[in-house]
Amino acid sequence: MTKISCLIFSLNEYELIKPKIKILYPYVDEFVIIDSSTDKNQKKLIKSLERFKKVKVIWLPPIGMADLYYYVGIKECKGEWILLLDADDIPNDKLLKDLRKLAKDKYD
Repeated sequence: MTKISCLIFSLNEYELIKPKIKILYPYVDEFVIIDSSTDKNQKKLIKSLERFKKVKVIWLPPIGMADLYYYVGIKECKGEWILLLDADDIPNDKLLKDLRKLAKDKYD
């Protein structure tokens, strides 16, 4: 079966991450979260995600260079496919349907 990673970028948006993980958890093999929070929410994010075994949070300072975040995040992902999301992206039913097909090797 195809392995799918989900790479999520967050900046002071920790409350948006957990609902997204709950929706995608059955379809994704691992989550890599690149967090650049400048407030104290980074600790809240990690604490709120402790029960999810497939989640890894990496904090990087907010340096304004998105390419660096993508590079670090992609290097951490182990899946054959990587779903890139921002914290405020909302997965819809079509995405979930396509992820199901992808996970069952229905796509080349």
